Amino acid sequence: MPIQPPNKDTEEMEAEGDSATEMNGEEEESEEERSGSQTESEEESSEMDDEDYERRRSECVNEMLDLEKQFSELKEKLFRERLSQLRLRLEEVGAERAPEYTEPLGGLQRSLKIRIQVAGIYKGFCLDVIRNKYECELQGAKQHLEVTAGAALQPSLAWTPPGACTAVARSCPLQARVHPTSAPYLALPKVSLLGPLPDETLS
Repeated sequence: MPIQPPNKDTEEMEAEGDSATEMNGEEEESEEERSGSQTESEEESSEMDDEDYERRRSECVNEMLDLEKQFSELKEKLFRERLSQLRLRLEEVGAERAPEYTEPLGGLQRSLKIRIQVAGIYKGFCLDVIRNKYECELQGAKQHLEVTAGAALQPSLAWTPPGACTAVARSCPLQARVHPTSAPYLALPKVSLLGPLPDETLS
């Protein structure tokens, strides 16, 4: 029998099968290489992450300590400034120059002046009332004295005409010696220290 040449289809199929097996092998090798590289990269990244975290942690701790130090310094500085301001304000108050002192003091001085003026006016009115009362009582006392003195002296006073002087001289041994040309005089009562006069003298 004559040998027939191989069919082209079978040769192509065999070539395709060989190429497929080669491609499958290459894919498996590439996958293994990828997996190996991934594991290596993961290990390296984990190591780098730990180092990076530790470095960042140390940096954050240092920054926090630095901030705490700055805060304490600022707090101390603020305390000193506040204390100096309070001392200055205290000195101003002691020297009567602080507005917290001068403004209330001005109000108190104004109210004091007003009260002094009111008290002076009230004092003047009180003195006027006392003076008027004193003058009224003094005038009433004078009038009462004049009335009582006049009432006491009125019974013992009597007006006598000038021609009756001789009769009075005859009847009273203790007569008052009055000049004949004088004004009307007081008539003395008929009184004798030696007792009653005899009838010859009366006749």
